[in-house]
Amino acid sequence: MSSASVADAASQSASLYGDGLAIVAGLLGSMYLIGTKSVRASVPVHAYTSAVCLLTALCLWGVGLWVGVVVTEDVFVAPWVVVAMALGPQLFGHAGLTWCLEKIEASTVALGLLLEPAGAALLAWLWFGEAPTMGEVIGSIIILIGLCVAVRKHESPSP
Repeated sequence: MSSASVADAASQSASLYGDGLAIVAGLLGSMYLIGTKSVRASVPVHAYTSAVCLLTALCLWGVGLWVGVVVTEDVFVAPWVVVAMALGPQLFGHAGLTWCLEKIEASTVALGLLLEPAGAALLAWLWFGEAPTMGEVIGSIIILIGLCVAVRKHESPSP
């Protein structure tokens, strides 16, 4: 077997592994949205978000210890990064997502999450001057059209 064939096989294996992880993440994310929707009927948003973030932090710390990664090492190097991550993605993103599940169907919130890559590409373009590729632009347009169609269909009265 040539070295190019070995590299291709390794690349394909890594790609399949990544695809598998993406599928598992999608399934777990869907389960989380559905579970959160039902729990939020009886638990306040701040209590729920606090419990979820604490449990997640403990799980990540435990997994880090299990695989030999010291997850607290960089906290002392750049504590402002930890504060920024807590205030930005966690406080606004996660708490906002949890709050939305009280007001909006879980399926609509899940569709809205598809806007995250499009928003990230837009922010990368505005803040870092990284222009999106044509594929990213087309993908973002498809996501926006799909979201509009789904929301309109959901809002229209059924016969």
